[in-house]
Amino acid sequence: MTDTKKYKPYLKKYLSLKGIEVKNIDGAERIRCLNHNDEHPSAVVYEETVYCPVCSITWDIFEIAGLLNNLSTFPDKLKEVQQALGITSDLPQTTAPPTTRKQKKTFAVPVPVPLLKANDIFNRKLLLERAIKFKWGNKITGAWPYKNADGDVILVDIRFEGGKRDKNIISFYYDGQSVKSKNYPILLFNQDLLSANPDKPVLIHEGAKCAEAAAILPGFISIAWNGGAKKSQFVNWSPLLKRDVFIWPDDDEPGIAAAFMIKKELPHDKHIFSIWGIPISSKKMHACIIIELSASAKRIFQALSTTSVSLMITRILPMGFCVIIAHV
Repeated sequence: MTDTKKYKPYLKKYLSLKGIEVKNIDGAERIRCLNHNDEHPSAVVYEETVYCPVCSITWDIFEIAGLLNNLSTFPDKLKEVQQALGITSDLPQTTAPPTTRKQKKTFAVPVPVPLLKANDIFNRKLLLERAIKFKWGNKITGAWPYKNADGDVILVDIRFEGGKRDKNIISFYYDGQSVKSKNYPILLFNQDLLSANPDKPVLIHEGAKCAEAAAILPGFISIAWNGGAKKSQFVNWSPLLKRDVFIWPDDDEPGIAAAFMIKKELPHDKHIFSIWGIPISSKKMHACIIIELSASAKRIFQALSTTSVSLMITRILPMGFCVIIAHV
């Protein structure tokens, strides 16, 4: 009997043999998804699987063989893999390459919750009891619902304080039976506003709290993603293609790294402008305008009106000026 598990570590070799380029993008190996019209690599390649966050589907080497060669039965897929790898019999145990890292987990697919039912499904009292049990915190200090284009709630970020850490922001989703936080998906905050306002420029922030605070800026849709700076690589950024986008990172190393990653995910460079939170030295820069955004969200801007800030972002920055804005 053929031990098919021995073939799975040969996934990357199989992709290479089939002419599929694996690109390393900010620490994640990616290919163009084989299941949807992928203009830039979005599918993440792990040791034994490929996962597309857009399609929320995971494939192993045999399923990839089926997609590439229009094969439906497993014997045909196995034969294709063996022929591509030049294997005429079952692999011996010693030939499989060692796994160098633990395979990453895939993300759950939430069941959308109608807005009127969201408070009942995402019951704050029950979520707080869970937070106390896991020592995330003993009080809720913020909640941010992530909605789809239809306005249904697909995920909620809850901020807990009073636990082992000063704060814990946990993402919760509904799987059709219960509210869970394990393997939560990485989604865009304010997807409903993006869909309803296709012509407005977009401000990308790190975290729903910052996006909520920046909502007072006229003329923009402020968005964010959940899970922190390092999870930006798993976001489906395709809704932002061919839109004017301004990246507004947190003023720290992970935030700046996330901004670089996002810029690579959106290839229309002439429409992308980065609003840095660190000093930039360049002979091409004509001016630097420094504004600080208060993290408390009570005093949003310390110097200029929100209308002035909007004008600077949309008019001065594209002209070659450097606008330095920091979330502090």
